[in-house]
Amino acid sequence: MLMTRREWVGATVAAAFAGRMAMARDKAAAPVGQTMTTAAQRFLEAMPAAQKGKAMFAFDNEERFNWHFVPLNDVATKSSTREGVPLEDMSKEAQTAALDMMRAGMSEEGFKWAEAIRQRENILAEFEPMNAWYRKPGWYFFTVYGKPAATGRWGWRVEGHHLAVSYTVVDGEVVSTTPFFMGLNPVTIMQGAKKGERNVITPCEDLGRALFKSLDPDQQKVALLAKHLPEVAGRTAHAPEDLPKGLSASKMTAAQQKNLVALLAHYMGRMPAGLAKTETDRLTAAGIDRISFVYTGEPEPGKRHTYAVQGPTFLVHYLNEQNDCHKNPANHIHSIYRSLKNDFGGVTPKA
Repeated sequence: MLMTRREWVGATVAAAFAGRMAMARDKAAAPVGQTMTTAAQRFLEAMPAAQKGKAMFAFDNEERFNWHFVPLNDVATKSSTREGVPLEDMSKEAQTAALDMMRAGMSEEGFKWAEAIRQRENILAEFEPMNAWYRKPGWYFFTVYGKPAATGRWGWRVEGHHLAVSYTVVDGEVVSTTPFFMGLNPVTIMQGAKKGERNVITPCEDLGRALFKSLDPDQQKVALLAKHLPEVAGRTAHAPEDLPKGLSASKMTAAQQKNLVALLAHYMGRMPAGLAKTETDRLTAAGIDRISFVYTGEPEPGKRHTYAVQGPTFLVHYLNEQNDCHKNPANHIHSIYRSLKNDFGGVTPKA
């Protein structure tokens, strides 16, 4: 019996994750929620009372929705205006626990990328000496919302330049990993000892370009916009639902849909395998044919471009249209995965 389009794509998505999920099961000693909760408890226990007061908020505090991925600084005092406690101010024990929280909330590759994003601040400090006071890998801030425990609701966030991820845990189970933002500047290191290095979150650029280039001319006309997509919106409790839609997956060939699945697998692959599967199940249940892809710019390396992939349950929003720190065009990525119904665990700000 021939598979339906939905069954075929669902099977393709499942296959994309199968190997990594098997590896994750072999490595995992405890469920993600349990590991994350234990690390959060250690994190708070390692802090003196005054510092703990800066890190902790009520679960429903409005600060939970006040996320951003750009530097937030007071130039006059040369200090950050972000809430929470930065890595550089933590004890060794608290730093270890904070990074264990991150490790629990990401795939092995996702955590490696997150650490590389932090270390890019050293490169920015080197080539932007006037900004070196805030280009620091230690300026990534951690906040906890509610009390980490095996029962009840709590959440936490890690946030700094080009990295902002929010988690929600309910009764020991991680129910949300979004908004999940990763960015990078420079994407390809153009100068210095690491010149030519290009190995951090680059699949989001390469796979997006490959998908667009796999479309035929008529399909490209539908998918392509003349104007770049707007910047990713920080400090928002809900993902935007008004971006242009472009080409429907229902109008793609099987090979093109496979390219679409590969692109989505990259974004979900930033998460732990079990959480990625949950997102995949939501996506396929809502209908692959209801996913759309829109692209702007030129599909060649070094050319400014943006894209979005949207479905009934999610939004992928990507831009590479800024200069890098050396003024090279299209070498500066912003990318985010958002859940339309489940950002922050489906909790919304108070009216």
